[in-house]
Amino acid sequence: RISKRTRRRVHTAARKMGYVPDPEIARLMSHLRTSRTTRIASTLAVLTDAEDAADYFVNPFICMLLQGIRKQAEELGHALDFIRVRENRMSPARLQAILETRAIRGALMLPPQDISQPFPLPQEDIVLVAASACVPEFEQVHRVIPDHYANMIALYQAIIAAGYRSIGLVTSPEMEQRARNCPVCVYEWMMRDHARMARIPPYVLNRTSKSLFAWYDKYRPSILVAPEMWLIEALQDHINVPDEVPAALFMGFGTGFAGVNQHSEVIGREAVQLLAAEVVRNVDALPEHPKTILIRGEFVPGASMPVPAPAPPRTRRKV
Repeated sequence: RISKRTRRRVHTAARKMGYVPDPEIARLMSHLRTSRTTRIASTLAVLTDAEDAADYFVNPFICMLLQGIRKQAEELGHALDFIRVRENRMSPARLQAILETRAIRGALMLPPQDISQPFPLPQEDIVLVAASACVPEFEQVHRVIPDHYANMIALYQAIIAAGYRSIGLVTSPEMEQRARNCPVCVYEWMMRDHARMARIPPYVLNRTSKSLFAWYDKYRPSILVAPEMWLIEALQDHINVPDEVPAALFMGFGTGFAGVNQHSEVIGREAVQLLAAEVVRNVDALPEHPKTILIRGEFVPGASMPVPAPAPPRTRRKV
């Protein structure tokens, strides 16, 4: 393997000589590399803070994300090595040593389960790509993530187009951090642009269920919007959702619920594609200007969000 110092010397000499890469030669070399019979090109690490492999299958987003990661890695000829970074309180130095011992040049970080804890990252000679942007450590690396802003616009537009005029947004500090504060921000702007919409303050779930019940009783929204089912279930002791009040999810869908398909399988594929390309380029671990690729989702209708019955026409009183 060529050392970092040697690579820099070669790049410096090439720039001084005025060398410019020939795109046709690069295309030919890429074809030669991909047409070889060797199936396994290299091993890519998948870093997760999950303590048990069974935790992967609890979250539908992670399940589809892993499917995309596995499919793209197989197509590109890469093996995958799953490493749990919470094991034995792994430090960045320990993680670095493990990756170097296994001759791994690239690592893909899954969305962390616990965003309150630091996520250890190797600091040298390892190319990093994250499939999340919800912890500060991932701000240093390339990322492939959902386009939360566009997704929230698509969801709110679908709700308004269906005829709902009072949206009750229920969220939590953790979900706002995971979605980069887009649910509340887009909600506020949508309410400004639609004068006929009832202005209901979003409920941020950081207190007791009783305060959530009081919020619902005070504003009586015609539809609830929440990130995942567990927030909907927090209301079940007070009101039957979605039988009594319609609902939609902004970080999921399925089981009869309307919501947003974030296309996490596509995110997994694109993350592996980006990571493999960076490994081939033999770049340094932490880029000077990290880039973020946004994958746009789509609204998926569901039985939980029926079209509301039209209001009865007003009748004029005879004078």
